[in-house]
Amino acid sequence: MLIITAYIQLAFRIGRRTFADILAPEFATISAISLVLPSFVFKLNFTQADAPELVGGLAETIREWTSELDLVTQARTAFVGMSIATLVVLIMVVLGYGRDDEAAKKGASGFTASRLPSRLHDLLTLFLITQTRAQNIPLFLFFDLQSQILFYLLARPTRPVAINSHVYTNPLPILPTTVTILLMAHTSFFALGNSNAISSIDLSNAYNGVSGYNIVAVGVLLFASNWAGPIYWSTCAAVLFTLPSAEQEEAALDCLEKAAERQRTLGNKKWVLEERDLLHQQALAATSAPTSVQKDKDQHIWHEHISIMTIFISASLLAVMVACTMLRTHLFIWTVFSPKYLYAMAWAVGWHLIVNIGIGGLLWSVR
Repeated sequence: MLIITAYIQLAFRIGRRTFADILAPEFATISAISLVLPSFVFKLNFTQADAPELVGGLAETIREWTSELDLVTQARTAFVGMSIATLVVLIMVVLGYGRDDEAAKKGASGFTASRLPSRLHDLLTLFLITQTRAQNIPLFLFFDLQSQILFYLLARPTRPVAINSHVYTNPLPILPTTVTILLMAHTSFFALGNSNAISSIDLSNAYNGVSGYNIVAVGVLLFASNWAGPIYWSTCAAVLFTLPSAEQEEAALDCLEKAAERQRTLGNKKWVLEERDLLHQQALAATSAPTSVQKDKDQHIWHEHISIMTIFISASLLAVMVACTMLRTHLFIWTVFSPKYLYAMAWAVGWHLIVNIGIGGLLWSVR
């Protein structure tokens, strides 16, 4: 039941946040269900083949209907749906749909949901759930709850910002947020059943959708399946740093109420409204001179976050390399220290360089 609950909750988030202000509510709901359902069916059939004791008699009818489709086809269907959804979200946001200024007109909920990192983070979560073990899927429910609690614990009061601004003034405190993300990433790695032993590497999900020899695809899927938790928290950092605070949501609602009151006061005098809007836009343009300063400040936020991460990774790598060098003649160098060194390199290159700096930086740049 927890697995089904996780998929339902993720489908709800995709429909309400990923497709918010991009598709009509009805089409967003249908698209979310159509996106999550293939992943759920594949995971159900895959678990039936890999660990039938976990499935039992669950959804026997669905397994009978999809018995003619092999697991490779089912996995590819799920991956293609995720890719199409990602492209649609990117294209629609680039074209101007679902941006902050559009969502803010609908109140605080739309203002919160309009952030592009949040949209892409939900799609990435669906991919990670597809790649992780079935028994680990309910943990992503707790990860989502923890990320929301983290935001409300660390959020600071902010002064109101302009509705048309795609950035906000006071983000989460960088050092506490980064340290917490770092701790949660490493905790989630071990919570999902991994360890520093080579024997704990899970190969079962490394061939999802792969029918032949493809070392790149298998390597990416292998890393995603074993580092699903750390990848989740790495991209969650970009989401947390770009979420608006409660004060900003209240500012959006205040502007909405003022616009409605102005409409009631002026009635049908459309030319007066247009003249006031023009003067308001000119005033915003006159006061937007320090925009580059604000952008530099926002870039400083992410640079400081990555710098703290890099310091930790560099210190841990240095300690491992010093230990391996000093004990290079030890009997256990190839049985104890070598796996630890390989894992340290995977954390540094795969998780920090590619996920933190690469994917996380990409999400931050498109906020």
